[in-house]
Amino acid sequence: MKKKIFTLNKRYLRPILLCMFFGAIHGNAFSQDTTTGLILHYSCDNITSSNVEDDSGNNNNGTLTGGAVSTTGYSGNGIACIAHGDYLSIPDNINSGLTSFTFATWVKLNSLKSATRFFDWGSGIDGTNNYLAFVPSFNGDNDYMVLRYRGASGLGYNAAATEKIPTNQWVHVAISYQWSGLSGTATFYINGNNVGSVSNLPYRAGSTLGTTTDNYIAHSRWAQDTNGFDGVLDDIRIYNRALTSEDIISLIGLEELYNQYDLLDLGDLSSVTNNLSLPVTGGSNGVTISWDSSHNTIIDNEGNVTRPDYFDYDVTLTATLSYGTFSIEKEFTATVLADESSAFTSELLVQFDFSDVDNTSIYDVAGKHFEGTLKNSASVVTIGTQETGIFNVLNLGSVNGYFDMGTEVGKVASRLSDYTMSAYFRIDNNYSALSSYGNFIWNFSNSTNAASDQNGYIICSLKDQSVSVSPGYYTTGSGNQAIGFQRQALKGNWHNITYTQDGETATLYIDGIPVQSKTITNLPSTSILKDGSDGTLYNWIGRSCYTGDVYLRGTLIYDFRIYNRALSEEEIKHTEINTTNRLTQLENASEAYIGTSKTAETESLEVIYNPWPSSIEILETGDASEKIAFDDFKYLTFSENETSILFTDYSSRSITNSVIEKIIFSDISSAISLQPVQSTISVYPNPAKNKLFVTGLTSSDKFIYIYSISGQLLAQKQISATTEQLDISFLKSGVYILKTNSDTLKFCKQ
Repeated sequence: MKKKIFTLNKRYLRPILLCMFFGAIHGNAFSQDTTTGLILHYSCDNITSSNVEDDSGNNNNGTLTGGAVSTTGYSGNGIACIAHGDYLSIPDNINSGLTSFTFATWVKLNSLKSATRFFDWGSGIDGTNNYLAFVPSFNGDNDYMVLRYRGASGLGYNAAATEKIPTNQWVHVAISYQWSGLSGTATFYINGNNVGSVSNLPYRAGSTLGTTTDNYIAHSRWAQDTNGFDGVLDDIRIYNRALTSEDIISLIGLEELYNQYDLLDLGDLSSVTNNLSLPVTGGSNGVTISWDSSHNTIIDNEGNVTRPDYFDYDVTLTATLSYGTFSIEKEFTATVLADESSAFTSELLVQFDFSDVDNTSIYDVAGKHFEGTLKNSASVVTIGTQETGIFNVLNLGSVNGYFDMGTEVGKVASRLSDYTMSAYFRIDNNYSALSSYGNFIWNFSNSTNAASDQNGYIICSLKDQSVSVSPGYYTTGSGNQAIGFQRQALKGNWHNITYTQDGETATLYIDGIPVQSKTITNLPSTSILKDGSDGTLYNWIGRSCYTGDVYLRGTLIYDFRIYNRALSEEEIKHTEINTTNRLTQLENASEAYIGTSKTAETESLEVIYNPWPSSIEILETGDASEKIAFDDFKYLTFSENETSILFTDYSSRSITNSVIEKIIFSDISSAISLQPVQSTISVYPNPAKNKLFVTGLTSSDKFIYIYSISGQLLAQKQISATTEQLDISFLKSGVYILKTNSDTLKFCKQ
């Protein structure tokens, strides 16, 4: 007996199993009675000359006509009916007494031709009398199967399936007709799957057709229907009842397969640390099981487990259960716990501050010491002096330099859910390609050509200061989600860009200021990580995953970080990222390194004090005091609860504000001479709450610009009069810079 492998569509498997699991079927769900009501059964294995024996015992033998011949069937022998004249004649009045009925057969069609028949019951030729026909393709070639009743009057009723019959393979096809007493319902099945049901049909196969003397299988009674059936039939059955879906499943031999599907269980897979036992047989009746893992380096197809680094990993194990001619699949998700020795001990997962350098290799300083590589013209340069602080920064150069963070960092980036990414940058004033596509400060991608491969990335572009997270590529249709400031990054000064993901809330910060917050549901762990992959392979600073994009050039980068949680605004401004102090330090260091005067954005903003006092004195409650010489400390930092002093030897001391009475300048050797900067414009009120008036504007002033204290452009307005009113209600409380073409000053927002 020849066997062919048949795969049941999982799309139809689920509702069948749900019916089992929720108790709609009791006992053995597929041990149905497939003999009751069987009035005709051609196994096609008992053919003598032209006689086809009825194996139901009802003596409803058939007759081979024309070129219909016995051939290899689905199981054993079948009957080939190729041309229009090749068919089976079945007994007169096969429809007698039928109200409900079922016709079922295995079939292998070479093509799906119009106007052929599975069966055609009636009398005479053409439409001279009532007839009932089951048509494989009703309205032309390659169309849907239809149960068609047509009366002698010409009035007809069609019930159509919603799926087409596959060709060039063995398929089980069935039509059941259930008469309710008032109307009938026709239900179509392909391979046990319900593929359409039509109700309120007004006919019965018995009384409506009456006496029938010309009943065919694989033949149309219409002379104009010249197409041949062009296929092979096997295991042809007619019942005097409507089989249920469970009957159909049982009829085609799936009982044992479904029983073993239900029984197959791997136990608790929520925290796998050891090898799994994957069974290769189900039961003792011949069901075999093969396995396929979505990630063979973590769990292979034999169940051997290799625990991953850094993070737990979900692996899909697909079992293919095969029994005789059928196979179905069942999936299991196993969570393999990370190797404890590789676990992170800090929320800071990655930090490249470019301080650990070995030729072209750069090592992260967060704990794992991931190795990155300088590429092309990229280099590490030192900025600053002992007075300003010394920093190593990445110089991307002027051509195609970039920094490759390595695949280990990709493993980290691809497993994130809640997270923070952050970096400082300084774009040269002379860089002219910032408006071009590309200019990525960071890129984590599965491909070097995202436009063609479209397989996911996390990118941040300084072209418009945006972050995109996509399982595909840049189109929303591929799933791309983005957040952005929609302005080019400012040049000539140090700035910071930080992205946080907290649940489904994404927030973009520029220089510590939140500039946009929106819903982003694409998480790296669910959208970027692909089956079979450990993580993104292309993890760069300064290079795009789109081949036609420009590299980020003329730019310095400092302190790229990844955290495994969303930092707060306070942490970004004052503690972890510390934009408030770090931007000033980097700016001062760049001034010393580049050797130029202050940039235009900060010119003339400070009066000059000369000479300076030589020390400060901290007066504490209880008459205690401490005097510190200016030459002994670098910074004095005030926060809500304490005052911190950083000494020149980089030691530090903190004093709780509650014990400080006052801090005064002392040891002044001469009077302070103030040299105020002359200003032609003025603002009022200052501090201001919602409205700010600017007076003294001249014809040379074209625009008013408002910057953050760190130099981030926040707003601008075209000037049309000598006095302008500005709406500043959108600003947070703090100090801001107002600039015109001719002047610059500071104001406070309440």
